Amino acid sequence: GLRMLTLLAALGVIAAMYALGRVCDRRVGGAIAGAIFVYLALGYKIGVPAANGEQILLPLVAWSSVSLAHAVRSEDAARKRRLSFIAGLLLGLAGWTKITFLVGIAPLALWSWISSDAGPDGSRARVRALVPLVLGWLAPGLFVLGVYGIAGAWDDLVYRFFTYNSDVYMAPYADASLARAILHWFDGPPHERPVALSWLVAMLALAGYLGFLLAALRRGELRRTLLRTDVVAITLALATLGFASGIAEMRFWNHHFAAAVPWVGLLAGLAVDELASRARPWLRTAVQVVALGACVVVLLETVGAKAWDRELERRRGAWERSSHEPLCKVIHRYAGPRDPIFVWGFDGDLYVSCAREPASRYVYTTLVAGIVPPFWHEPRSDRVARDAPRDTALDLEHAKPPLIVDVPDSIGGTSIHDIPELEAIVARDYCRRETATGWRGRKATFYGRRDRGWCDERR
Repeated sequence: GLRMLTLLAALGVIAAMYALGRVCDRRVGGAIAGAIFVYLALGYKIGVPAANGEQILLPLVAWSSVSLAHAVRSEDAARKRRLSFIAGLLLGLAGWTKITFLVGIAPLALWSWISSDAGPDGSRARVRALVPLVLGWLAPGLFVLGVYGIAGAWDDLVYRFFTYNSDVYMAPYADASLARAILHWFDGPPHERPVALSWLVAMLALAGYLGFLLAALRRGELRRTLLRTDVVAITLALATLGFASGIAEMRFWNHHFAAAVPWVGLLAGLAVDELASRARPWLRTAVQVVALGACVVVLLETVGAKAWDRELERRRGAWERSSHEPLCKVIHRYAGPRDPIFVWGFDGDLYVSCAREPASRYVYTTLVAGIVPPFWHEPRSDRVARDAPRDTALDLEHAKPPLIVDVPDSIGGTSIHDIPELEAIVARDYCRRETATGWRGRKATFYGRRDRGWCDERR
């Protein structure tokens, strides 16, 4: 389910941070990065138990960097091309998981360019080295374009991936001040401040590193400096990109900044590792022991505290198997294992928890209701996705789900009855059967389909 998918993504990030540190001979730095990621993910809900785009792109970007780190250090030309292609492919998948991260190709391409041995061919050799990386990055996009092209739906692709985001999703912030929003974020609730402060640390580190590079440029040692500090450069670039991706949406939710957290952790780890590498042998060993010991203490404290919190929640009835969700018992009574259902609201988890396929392309219906998070109580006609009510009605006419689940409280109280196209279908083909309360107090109303016999009073 969603919990397992998120757990695997988090474990993938931790493994990738250590692998990146190992390939760059910065093992302690990689270990510290993993520990900081666990601390922030568990302590400040960076890795919430949901499969958001940020959680899925994290391991893809991290392992893309590992693959490219191997590629730039490989002497075998064929192996270098394979690893570069894999790095680009993983980064392309991350970009299509969250569109704002497509520009992640820029720092990785710069890394490949700087690290390439130009040889007698000069810049042409570096361009050839970039080709596998760029082809891998393009591959997922070309596949998506091909699928939509075959279906004759390129216009739909452009709208879903770009136009809706720019013209509808960001519409509430059209006249907002980004600088004022950032200052408000720093002055926000205590549980959000560690994320804001880590952003500040990363920006200061970036400024310091740029100053370091400018000094190297004056000495005529820019390329040699970049080669020596390539992992620092890529870490700073990806941390900056991760924060920029979160800030661009102007919704300062902790999980939006998950893409930056591993790289901020790695930055701290690299600083410790660099300090140790410049010290005398005995001091180097002492720094490494203290750093790793601190990591162990932080992990034990964080994981232990979180595990105890979860145990207390379990004793209060939470964290049951998702299939034990009370609403699932009602759903299973009306819809068989092969029957689709339609859930109105923001509770698409019911499709997964109750093991029933969705009857519509919209597994959450904010786009149909004209709601843009976090403005849950402001449904507006100009925020309805293009043709969304019509398409949903067509989906229901085609799938004929035996059960419709209406959970209006999950989207600010807007019910399926508030959408004329859908209300007509509910009134004609369904009847109200019962109301039930699930986990976290969510209330749902269930409508059974008439031609299934659910409206027979004897039932």
